[in-house]
Amino acid sequence: MPCILFSVDTYKACAARAHQAMGRGTFPRDALENIEEDIKTTLPSLHLFHLETGPIYQDLKDLLTAWTVARSDEGLPYVSRG
Repeated sequence: MPCILFSVDTYKACAARAHQAMGRGTFPRDALENIEEDIKTTLPSLHLFHLETGPIYQDLKDLLTAWTVARSDEGLPYVSRG
């Protein structure tokens, strides 16, 4: 199922595909590394996205990995903000 528009249903489908790909080890390693680095540098003084203690770390990671799946359906890779 292509993930072109990001409705709630599309987000859920893309998030599920991302989760499955990570579980199988087929999610692009470079994209995952870039996502982790972007999360680490997103508003670090607020500690919202801290790997171990951030209350919404996983939410942001889920969003970014789902977005990566959606963009890959369009032939576009994840591009780090850094």
